[in-house]
Amino acid sequence: MSARRTARIAARVREIVSQIILFRLKDPRVGFVTVIDAEVTPDLKEAVVRLSVLGTEAAKHRALRAINHSRGFIQHELGEQLKTRFTPVLRFELDDRAARAAVLEERFDRIRRERQEQAEAAGAGAPEEDGD
Repeated sequence: MSARRTARIAARVREIVSQIILFRLKDPRVGFVTVIDAEVTPDLKEAVVRLSVLGTEAAKHRALRAINHSRGFIQHELGEQLKTRFTPVLRFELDDRAARAAVLEERFDRIRRERQEQAEAAGAGAPEEDGD
């Protein structure tokens, strides 16, 4: 199967699953969930759907359990809308890349501030030249 077709179907899976979770699931345990990504195997029989959940670790795992509990419904709805020979078997995972990126960005900002403070301190401690 071509990589372009697989990528196109993965994007469609992400879109459909996102709409199902957002508008069709009525489970109160599913709070603020965003479908970040979907990866489909080349044979289109399996898909990994990565989710981002706003809230505490407990809320994230509660939402993931609720979505896994609804996996059959989501997969059925996906099959109805996707219209491929096989409906991929869905596997849901929490995606913490956004949180890790925020931590790294904070570290980079702290390093930039420290370097700027060191440069300013080094510049202030240097003797001034008269220009004569």
